[in-house]
Parts: sequence; structure tokens; C-alpha cells
Amino acid sequence: MWGYDGGDISLNDVKDAKCGSAACVAVQENGDAVVWGRQEHGGDASSVEFHLHGVKDAMCGRYACVAVKKNGDAVAWGNRNFGGNASSVDLHLHGVKDAMCGQYACVAVKENGDAVMWGNRDFGGDASSVDLHLHGVKNAMCGGHACVAVKKNGDAVVWGRREFGGNTSSVDLHGVTDAMCGLSACVAVKENGDAVAWGNPRFGGYASSVELHGVKDAMCGGHACVAVKKNGDAVAWGNRNFGGDASSVDLHGVEDAMCGFFACVAVKENGDAVAWGNPLFGGDASSVDLHGVKHAICSHRTCVAIKENGTAVMWGGENIPGRNGVSAIRGINDPNNLTLRF
Repeated sequence: MWGYDGGDISLNDVKDAKCGSAACVAVQENGDAVVWGRQEHGGDASSVEFHLHGVKDAMCGRYACVAVKKNGDAVAWGNRNFGGNASSVDLHLHGVKDAMCGQYACVAVKENGDAVMWGNRDFGGDASSVDLHLHGVKNAMCGGHACVAVKKNGDAVVWGRREFGGNTSSVDLHGVTDAMCGLSACVAVKENGDAVAWGNPRFGGYASSVELHGVKDAMCGGHACVAVKKNGDAVAWGNRNFGGDASSVDLHGVEDAMCGFFACVAVKENGDAVAWGNPLFGGDASSVDLHGVKHAICSHRTCVAIKENGTAVMWGGENIPGRNGVSAIRGINDPNNLTLRF
């Protein structure tokens, strides 16, 4: 592992691992979850350690982490004010099929289609304004200041800070297949291939500079958003300095793309990867070989690419502890199980 300066931890037979802003959680083959990182960001799970057995999935956001167990129970820990304390909804965290934490709030989707949220009330932890609509939900997620849920009937429901994605009055959210929120903006992809964005216009909430038709996937990061079209073209918008301007790279033949906090990365059908955005924090990948790439992702100040041969390369964030020497990592069996979040 890299970026970890704590004591010894045991990471054997890991089937999945995810990192938030300053904490990580790994799920082992036997169902035990192992946690490490900064205590105030979820790196200390001693308060729920007894419950971290029989886990099927777990992830960390900025200040809190959540685990979903095989029996359908969900457990949260971390900063009590930003999702680490789920006591207000504890009675409802049974029969959970999926859960995730954003920057200040967390949300869980139950097998019966109900969505339950907790955390900071101003940034997605309180969905009382849309509570009547949070039934029949197929997936939900929280970003920086807002959360979004996509229902089985194709409607999308949003709550949180109005100026950062919590207000969708400017867009039509019917016929939605997928939606997600970044730090300050959100984007949804519709059944007809159109994508719509909303939130802070400086950071991706206004997409008039690009054409969002024929879209198969889209996402927003810290300051910019990116969409991949069915024809393989990708388009980016948002803050020009932090990923919103992709004029420096060729975004044709793209298979997958995503934006982190200050930079974005795209993996092409031929296995090449390209990065753009702030050069100090991942936007300049000239120092690494980005051929034969299977999966790539950007986090807060660093990006990492996993290659077909199982090796990994990292770039950006020159002052990040443990950043150097990552090219020596080998034997990553499933690159899709590597997740970094800002």
C-alpha cells in the first residue's frame, strides 16, 4: 500500500479495498473488514469493530465509512458530525443492499427500495424535503454538498445544498438511468442518451459549452465533469484549470473517463490513458508510461493507473507520502476493486 504511515495492519486475502480522503477499508475473503488511516476520517473503527464481520462491501468518504454486511445490516463509523454516527437511522439500516458516504453525508438503499440517509443536515444528511419520494429507489449516492437517488421509474430525486446540486429546477430529471454528484455539481444520463448537469456553474453545473447527446456515462469530480459518448468521444466541462478544459488531449476512442479533485483521466479502447487538469495534482502524466492501461482513477491530488499486466503507475501529488515507488506494485488481480475518493 502507499500513503499510509501508521502501524502494522494485516491485509491478507483481500477481495476489495476502497480509500476515502484519509482512511481506507479492505474487505477480506472471510468477510472481515480492516480499517486504517486518520481517526477523524474513519481510520478508527473500534466503536463498531465487533460488527465488522460478515461484510460484503465497504467504502469510505471524506469523514466517514460504511459497511454493508451479508445479512443486510449496515454499519457506519468516523466523524460523528459527517456520517460516522448513524444512530438517528439505526433502526432502518437493516435489509440494506448498498450504501456509500460522500463528503459530509451517507446514504443507504434497502432491498425494498427505500433510501435512508444520515450525516450533516445541510449537505445531504437530511432528506425530509424529498422524503415522500425516496421509495422505489434503485441507486443513490452523496457527493460534496448534495445527494441524488435514481428511482426504478426513471425519476431522479436530489437533496442537499441548493447552490451545489441540491436544486434541480433548471433540469428535467425524468427518464434517468444514472446520476451522480461531485463536489459542487451533479450530472444525470437519460434513457435517450442526453445528459444534464446542475449545481455550481463554475464547477460543472452548467454544461452549455459541450454537446451532451449520445452519452453512455458521465460523472463530476471536484471542479469539473466528464461524459463519455457511445461513439467513443469524451467531453469535459467545468473549471478550466482543474479538468474542465481537455483541449490538450485527444478524447476520441475513449472507453472510460473520470475526474478527481483537480484532474481527470480517460482510458482509451487501445489501452492508452490520457490525463488533463492541474499539472501538479494529476493533470500532467508525462512522467509515467500510460500504455496497456485497464483502469485509471484520480483522487484528491493523485492519479493511479492499473495496467493489463497487473502493475500500477501513479502520478501527481509530488508531496503525498508514499507516492514514489508505486510503479513497483504488482499482482493486482482485479483493477476494478481499486477505488480512491477525494
